[in-house]
Amino acid sequence: MTLARWMMVGCLAIGCGGSHGASGGDAAGSGNDAKELDGTVGGADITGTAVIHHVTETTTIDTPVDLSSHPITAYFETSPGQFASYTAVATTNGGFSIAGVPAGPYAIAIVRSAAEGGTAYIETAQRTIDLSWTEAGRIDGVEPTGATELDGLLSGLEAWQNGDALITTCDNLPGIPIHGTNMVVVDATTFNSSNGPLMVSGTTTIPLIDGTKGDQVWVVQTRAPDYASSEYGRIVKAASSSSIVMEDQIGGTMSATLADVTQTAVTFTWKAEDFASYATALAPDQVYVDQSWGAYAGLDVTRYPVTLFTYDALSAADATPSFSYGDPYPSGWTRTAFASGFAKTDVLPIPTWVVSEPLASLNGSTLQPVVSPATSVMLGTTPAFSGGTGVGLAPKITWSAPALGTPTSYDVVVWTANTTTTIMTKATSVTVPPGVLSAGNQFGFAVRAHVDATRDPEVAPFAIDTTYAYFDVSSAWFTP
Repeated sequence: MTLARWMMVGCLAIGCGGSHGASGGDAAGSGNDAKELDGTVGGADITGTAVIHHVTETTTIDTPVDLSSHPITAYFETSPGQFASYTAVATTNGGFSIAGVPAGPYAIAIVRSAAEGGTAYIETAQRTIDLSWTEAGRIDGVEPTGATELDGLLSGLEAWQNGDALITTCDNLPGIPIHGTNMVVVDATTFNSSNGPLMVSGTTTIPLIDGTKGDQVWVVQTRAPDYASSEYGRIVKAASSSSIVMEDQIGGTMSATLADVTQTAVTFTWKAEDFASYATALAPDQVYVDQSWGAYAGLDVTRYPVTLFTYDALSAADATPSFSYGDPYPSGWTRTAFASGFAKTDVLPIPTWVVSEPLASLNGSTLQPVVSPATSVMLGTTPAFSGGTGVGLAPKITWSAPALGTPTSYDVVVWTANTTTTIMTKATSVTVPPGVLSAGNQFGFAVRAHVDATRDPEVAPFAIDTTYAYFDVSSAWFTP
């Protein structure tokens, strides 16, 4: 178990003026000249909401998405590979409207940063759509002008072992990922500034902690798994403070005595062999299958969650884990359990998968495949695993349904050297929209078969759920 495992991010996934018109690369046409492929020109205005729900320890604050930095555009395919584009205009309270889009299926795109989940295209025929999403933390955090440290003066540690770590987090602030340190002497029960800081603000976009605004800092001692004795990684000690106020380039200190964390027993069945069998069928040249399971907690478990427990297994043997874990965090946080994995291969494809459910449902349950990979994945007439050149800027990607499960939707994730774009659909094909690909630049893609009873990408694509499953299959490299 490495410190990085405890710090991993959890899985997966938004006024300005303007009017409809042409935009988006040489595949886009004029909105005024648009003709629906199988219907009439013109439909009711598309209306929607684009709000960021900032979830704090005490409340939720909604802020409208700024369309100048998060432009929203509708694309209507006028003929194969040719699109007309229509730009959204802001209305009130996070609303937007798009005029002139013909009736029928279209793709709506919203530009988001990588930290927000990346740019997404949603295929839909709905005339009303909610492009809102959730982020943990208050919106008035202040970033320091230079490096500012949070030091620790801690006692009460369990006698330190190799592989232990101190994990520091503050979910009430955006941009506070998990910070960890393992710079403690074996058998020590204290931590101070000679061991280094608990965290540093100012070197990245990490705001200053301010307890007067509800910021609660948590420090937990984690114990790494002992694979020889089947001991699972877990939290053994914890402390929190709501009184820390960090000053710019001066910092602050957390003084606390860590206390024992009550351990909760859990037993479940893990169908590792079933997961591995789908990976083997898809990637027979695999070197090994890396599987893991565990649980996360946080105000928003989709970004920067804390790890409650975790276990890695390079084998693919079924198991019935039975162990105890510690959870010192506030009851209002969301908790989710997961099983995930990937097949390490020397050649493509590389299958990856996740199954997630509420942690409260884990005891006595079975973590097993809910959906298998999409089949017969093609880019145009070329198998996805073959790669190729000269495929154009708006190629069509097609696939067939998985052997297991009934996907509620599919995500097609397209990546280049510098960007990642997600196309969401309920169909078994997509045409890559304008602006995603550029001439001469390689790209790859993955088709994700998604089972999620809560998320409807045609209506609310960024809704959060803790019960879902997906299985990815990735392509080789292509060049437009």
